[in-house]
Amino acid sequence: MTARALTTGFLDDPDTVIVTVVTDIEPNLGLGDLRSAIAQAAPSRAQRRRLAHALHEQPDLLTSGRPEGPPQIERLIRALRATGVRRFTLPCCGHCHQPKPLPQLDGTIRICGSCARRAHTAANPCVSCGVTRQIASSDRNGGPLCVRCVSSHDHDPIDEIRARISQLDPAHNQRALIEIIATAVPRRFQRHKVLWELEDRPNLLAGQGAHGSPRVNSLIQALVAAGVSGVVAPACPFCGRSVVLPTQRDGLRCCQRCDDQNRHAPCSRCGQSRRVSSRTATGGAICGPCYRRDHANHAPCADCGRVTTVHRHGDGPARCARCFRAPMATCSMCGRVKPCHLAATDRPRCGSCSRRMRSLPCARCRGTRPVGGRTADGQPLCGNCSRQPMPCAGCGHTRLVKSRVPEGPLCATCYPRHPLSFRPCIDCGTTERLHHQGLCQRCAFRHQLLSLLAHSGGDIHPHLEPVFHALVSSEPKSGLVWLERSAAVALLNELSQVNQPVTHETLDRHPPNRAIDHLRNVLVAGKVLPPRDQYLAMFDRWTAKTLAQVADAHERRIVRGFASWHALRRLRDRSERHHITATQAGYARAQVRAAIALITWLRDNGATLASCDQRLVDHWLTDGRSTNHNARAFLLWTRRNGHTPDAEIPQRTTEGPAARIDEDDRWTLVRRFLHDDAIPTADRVAGLLLLLYGQPLTKVAHITRDQILSSGGEVRITLGTKPLNLPDPLGGLVLRLAANRRGHAALGHTEDHPWLFPGGAPGRPISPTRLMARLQSFGVRARAGRNTTLMDLAAQLPAIVLSNLLGIHINTATSWTEQAQTGAAYAAEIARRGSFNKS
Repeated sequence: MTARALTTGFLDDPDTVIVTVVTDIEPNLGLGDLRSAIAQAAPSRAQRRRLAHALHEQPDLLTSGRPEGPPQIERLIRALRATGVRRFTLPCCGHCHQPKPLPQLDGTIRICGSCARRAHTAANPCVSCGVTRQIASSDRNGGPLCVRCVSSHDHDPIDEIRARISQLDPAHNQRALIEIIATAVPRRFQRHKVLWELEDRPNLLAGQGAHGSPRVNSLIQALVAAGVSGVVAPACPFCGRSVVLPTQRDGLRCCQRCDDQNRHAPCSRCGQSRRVSSRTATGGAICGPCYRRDHANHAPCADCGRVTTVHRHGDGPARCARCFRAPMATCSMCGRVKPCHLAATDRPRCGSCSRRMRSLPCARCRGTRPVGGRTADGQPLCGNCSRQPMPCAGCGHTRLVKSRVPEGPLCATCYPRHPLSFRPCIDCGTTERLHHQGLCQRCAFRHQLLSLLAHSGGDIHPHLEPVFHALVSSEPKSGLVWLERSAAVALLNELSQVNQPVTHETLDRHPPNRAIDHLRNVLVAGKVLPPRDQYLAMFDRWTAKTLAQVADAHERRIVRGFASWHALRRLRDRSERHHITATQAGYARAQVRAAIALITWLRDNGATLASCDQRLVDHWLTDGRSTNHNARAFLLWTRRNGHTPDAEIPQRTTEGPAARIDEDDRWTLVRRFLHDDAIPTADRVAGLLLLLYGQPLTKVAHITRDQILSSGGEVRITLGTKPLNLPDPLGGLVLRLAANRRGHAALGHTEDHPWLFPGGAPGRPISPTRLMARLQSFGVRARAGRNTTLMDLAAQLPAIVLSNLLGIHINTATSWTEQAQTGAAYAAEIARRGSFNKS
């Protein structure tokens, strides 16, 4: 044996020991064939250790033909002979000396199945006839029965079991009971044992199932699931919980948790009382943490190459816990497409739902949370309570341990800075903190996205390639979170199975929600979908859904005509010039809602649109809400089209400008926005455009980069028909914002957009509501500040100049000028009165 095999133990590296022994016998055997044979003979690491230990002690077992050693010896020889080599000799049965499969053991020698049956038959004659024949079953007391006695006396006891169940629920369908019994207890000898148990313990079906066998408990669970009354699922006799009882303890069926507590023993290495995960060669108990820390139990991960504790999931390669990623599936509990356990079954569960299923009251904080650990006596602990703070080897502070390195434990702050937390990605080679399967975040996002968009054949349809490129350009960390949480992932998975292009109509076929709208914005920003007026399309869909609430067909036709030929038509006219805003779409919806409310009120008061006169309209206005005035446009339209008589809702009038702020407060805010560098540049520019030029936030949010002009050291902005010069430092702030404009969209982020104030949706401007909330945090009241600014400007500039520079309608500018002049005349009159009284 080579020096390598002598220095490498069968516990640390069993594969090397096996390879060394086999190649000493057959040097010309290919390494690939040899490793394939080892994998067939000993699939698990424990079996390879058993095989390596036997070959280490007796290498001649491969050539001597002796029926000794573990069964992996025979399986390895058969796998090696299948490759064409003949230096390995199959072991012969210790009784008949034939080269057969040797599944049984007689003392220290292995024997074939035929010899094992003959030996068992000779030692156990039939208790019925006394003849030594092949044993086929056992009687009620466990005695052996030969084939002849079983066939002559055997009968199917399914009717007797059904009769005992019918005593508890006589009204239940008898045929259904037979089907339940046949499914839960499929074999005849099992039914005999169940019947004998029911005869010995009649209360097994009434809650005493802990005293029964596993097959009795399977029958009880099937009967309870079928709704058979009188049958009670047993509770665990140790903890009292009504759960499945898969194991046995002290002669009784018990739950898995109580069985785990019963398996606690002092660890032979750390001394703590924990559940036994393994044992030493001398039989000493080893707890889970010590087993995982033992380098002998470590192996290289198939993805990242890190030597650590690895696990094999199904037929896949062995991966560490960091690299393993559950396959994507639709969770059977939350219905979302996420990485799921049991993905190949009909009950897949995502990680979040699995943790919620394992939630128990914590023994320390008493909160019901997922179990993160247990106390010395087996009581559950939540994740926070199970992690004990320790002194960090990096900073010295006593904190929760994030990871352990050769220097000692590190906290969550020090570990990301430690060199061991950075590893090269196996795909792109970038050295950073890996995400899973040896991949960095960007490569992991790309791989998961490819897996999501691939159809059953494993490839991506050509029509989904632009979708892939639009999504993969996103920030990878946020993209991975989006793949795990967004409801739009299920839509993408559905699109991957259909060979059709992605269009706006495809997305419109699904119920509207924020996830679908966000995905639409991403695809529009990535030029996968053409841009469209978002609020106009939403209003069109909302109208069709809302009109279904009108029960009368004639009234529904009238409201549909108003919505189509008045509200929707006006929105489309505005949309031809520029996209409509949320406020405009909201006002149109309010008009349609008011029309439906008016029709409903008329019907409840015994009237119709045809009989609606001014008296009813006045009653509708005085007894209703203030939003009833929104029905004015509907009444004007119905009167113009002959649906109602001469009745109308008067137009609301305002007594003048709304609330205003003090001039000193306004200029204080202006100075703060001009000189306070701690305020974000976007907020400073928006606040100054409001407080200096009276721009509404709806218009500020939709300012584009093309409206900013810079030449000869001057900065101008086009708010109306004439460019407006911006003095310093406002001009410098606008140029800085235009050069560093960056949206907040993590998924589908793009710089190819025209907006000066980009928002959270890719390719979309910031919403006026969000902009208002940001300015309010600095003490700016948008409406009051704009009113004060326009009143001040109207007192200094003619109406035509105000209209051209600020982009407001000439009528509005004239109204502001008149109000400013009235206010100035009133102030002058007060001043003259004061002077007259003094004189």
